[in-house]
Amino acid sequence: MSRPIVLRDDAHARALSPHAIVRSSPFVGADLSSVPHSSAFGAVSRLIRLNAMEPIDLARLLGLRTQRSQDLSSVMTFSDARKEKLAHALCLPAPPASWNLSAWFPFAAPSTLLAEGWAFRFCPECLQSGYHTLLHQLPWFACCPWHGDPLQTTCGNCGLTAPVNANWEFDRNLVCACGHALLDTRAALKRAAGPPIGAATFLETYLTWAEQERAVWALTTPPLAGDPRSAFAALVRLPRAWKALGAPSGALHTREWATTIRRADGALNTLRELDTLRRERPGFLRLSPAQSASCACVAADLALKLPVKTLADGEMTLFLAGAGIDALASFEPAERALSAEVSVLPPWRTSAGEFLNLMCMHPVAYRPPVQLVDAATLGRSLSDFHSQSTPEELDLLLRVCTQLLARGYAEGLRCVLAPRIPALFAMERDAPHLTQPWLIVRRKSGRLDRIRAVWEPLRRGAYQEAELIQAADDANKRRERYGGGRRKSRSKAR
Repeated sequence: MSRPIVLRDDAHARALSPHAIVRSSPFVGADLSSVPHSSAFGAVSRLIRLNAMEPIDLARLLGLRTQRSQDLSSVMTFSDARKEKLAHALCLPAPPASWNLSAWFPFAAPSTLLAEGWAFRFCPECLQSGYHTLLHQLPWFACCPWHGDPLQTTCGNCGLTAPVNANWEFDRNLVCACGHALLDTRAALKRAAGPPIGAATFLETYLTWAEQERAVWALTTPPLAGDPRSAFAALVRLPRAWKALGAPSGALHTREWATTIRRADGALNTLRELDTLRRERPGFLRLSPAQSASCACVAADLALKLPVKTLADGEMTLFLAGAGIDALASFEPAERALSAEVSVLPPWRTSAGEFLNLMCMHPVAYRPPVQLVDAATLGRSLSDFHSQSTPEELDLLLRVCTQLLARGYAEGLRCVLAPRIPALFAMERDAPHLTQPWLIVRRKSGRLDRIRAVWEPLRRGAYQEAELIQAADDANKRRERYGGGRRKSRSKAR
C-alpha cells in the first residue's frame, strides 16, 4: 500500500509578506566578479550607466544620499557608511576589501590621508569599459599595469577635469562638457563577460605584496601634513619588475638609513633630552656629542659661504667655534656692532653642556624626531625601550634623529638670517626654504632596521620664511600660556 500524500502540513504557516525574497541584486552589472577589485566608484558608475539611473536614483535605488555638487569618486572612497549602503544594495554581506583605500597601501596608514588634494585618476581604456580600481589612484603608479596607458585626471579630448560630480543628465554620467564619453555603454556591456586582460592576476599579486609590506612598514605623518601624493610617490619603492610603471622621480629629496654595526653611547640620556621636544615651546635642546657636531658643522658651513661684511667679528667666531676652526684670511667683518639676535643662533657651549636655540627652527623640523621615537618605542617607556633594544636599533634611531635636527636647523638658520642678510635669497641651494619630512619605518622580526624619509616643501602662503617661524612660535606661546584651550575668565578661575 502506498504512503499517503500530505497536502497540508500541520506546521504553523509562515506569515505572508508583500516583499519578494531577492538573493541577488536586481541591477544590471551588479556582478562584481566581472570587474575584479573594482573601486566602489567604479561599481556605482557601471550601475548608473547600465541601469539608466538619474541622480535622484542614487538615494532612491541605492540608498546613497549625496549632494549633486559633491565629488562622487571621493564620497565613495572615503565614506564607510555609503560603501555599506552600496554593498547592501548589491546584496553583499559586507563591502569588499578592495573598496578600502588603505588596503592598497604598502605601509600602515589611514586612507583619509589621500583625501587632501583628491583627484579622480583613471586609465582611459579601463574606464571606457566601465572599469576602475583604486590602484589607479595610487600616486606611486604612473601607468595602467595591463594597458600601459598613462593614468589621467582630465578628459583626453579637451583637458577638462573628469566629470565625477553626482550631477549628470540622463544616460550621460562620466560624459565631459565637450561631449566626450569617458564611459561607453556598449563597451561596458561587452566587458561584463570578463575582466580586462591581465587585471585580475596583477591586482592579486599587488595586494599580496602590499599586505606583506604593510606588516613591516609604518608611516609617520608630519605635523602640517597637506597633499601627500608627491611624498608618497617618492616614499614607495615598487619591486624591480614594476619599476617601469612607477611615478617618475621628482625633485623631492629622499634618503634611507639602515642599521649598521655600531653602538650608540649615552642613548638613554639622548632619548630623554629629545623628549623635551614635546613641549609647546621647547626653548633650548641639550645636544648629544653627535648632535652637537652636526649642528656645529651646519653653522660653520653657512658662515663660510656668506658674503664678506655680513657677520661681525664676534658673530663669526661664535659660528665657527663649534667646528674648531678659524675665520678665513679673506674674512671681512661687518661694519656694525655684534647683534644679540644673531649671536644666539649658533650652538651654545656652557659648563652644563651644549645647547641649541630652537627659536630659529619651525616646529615641523623639531617635532618629527619625537614622532620617530614614538614609532620606535610602540608605547613602551624610554627605559623599557632602551633595555629591550639592540645597539644597532638605538644607533639607527639616534642617527636619523640627529640628521633630521641638523637639516631642520640648517633651514631655520638660513630663514632667520635672510632678512638681515639679503644675499642669502640669491644663493640657490642655500636660499631660505622650509621643508617637513614624511617618514616610513620598517620593523623586521620586531626590530627597527630601516627608515626612509622624503622632505616636502612647507607651504608658506603670503608669509616669508622667517615670518612663518615667528608665527609658529607665537602660536606655541599662546598654547603654552592657555594650556591649549580657551582662556578662562577671572570669575571662573576663582
